[in-house]
Amino acid sequence: MLIYLLFVTFSAIFTFSNCEIKNNEILRSNNKYNETVALLALDMAAASYSKNPRKCLKKLGGKLKRHWKSKCDYIHDECWGFIGIVDEYIVFSIRGTRSKLQLIVELIETMSRPKQSFPPGGAVEVYFYTALKTFWSNSSKVLVSLKKKYPKKKVLFTGHSLGGAVASLASALFVHQNKHIFGEDNLKNDTILITFGQPRVGNYVFSLQHDSLVPNSWRIIHRYDLVPHIPGCYEYGRKRSCVPAFNHSPYHHGTEIWYPLTMNGSSDYKFCYGLPINEDDNCSNRCFLHYDINDHLKYFEHDVSSYGDKGCTD
Repeated sequence: MLIYLLFVTFSAIFTFSNCEIKNNEILRSNNKYNETVALLALDMAAASYSKNPRKCLKKLGGKLKRHWKSKCDYIHDECWGFIGIVDEYIVFSIRGTRSKLQLIVELIETMSRPKQSFPPGGAVEVYFYTALKTFWSNSSKVLVSLKKKYPKKKVLFTGHSLGGAVASLASALFVHQNKHIFGEDNLKNDTILITFGQPRVGNYVFSLQHDSLVPNSWRIIHRYDLVPHIPGCYEYGRKRSCVPAFNHSPYHHGTEIWYPLTMNGSSDYKFCYGLPINEDDNCSNRCFLHYDINDHLKYFEHDVSSYGDKGCTD
């Protein structure tokens, strides 16, 4: 482990990193990414940090339908989550990493244990999938029931940090398990994933399968946030491009939305559709000498966990 960390550190120091942002790189595209929905998702991701997510839901005129706490690892960290109704959305939100010790456990688990087969396809990190399985059976039934009751509402999966990783798995599993009930094309169109500072979740095959099942998938990254770049991918060449590496390496799914400067609601962002697919060399991956855990804590100018604890007020 020590040798690996030293190798990563020194290879980063002696590899060229061009993180300068040029004006012609900034892009606000006319695509399916909607910042208004992203702001709603941020409130819902923050709400999962609260013992009473009703406060954040009430702010948006929403209602809580289910709230749970479950043990998600061997040090008995709790995974919190809830399902609610807000406007045209059925919301599924999972709390992010709560403590430094939990983050250490996540890192150890993802770096030392082999990936686990995932029913929709590919293989995923054991820690995230184990966390999901502690509450998925009952939660998925609630989602199906609400989708039947409100067929015109879309299902929005969201989370920050660890919560984003688990929400990512949940979104793919939801479509995979229920496409025969609601129709595959309809359910794909009605399922949205928006995460904040999400780590890599699975391998390349999982990435492709997730893209197929959840095409409306957006990974929002704040500037130099470290967490989206762990566990590390297999890097190749001078640009340190992420490559599948015979399907063993962690690899992102979904489209990165990178805010390279600020996130004040009117900030420019970059729609990262370049190569490698889902691991665009010209977005946050190129800033490996600048990665900073502090950028992980704040999204859209809010300290995510504190903001949620306070009922989505600063």
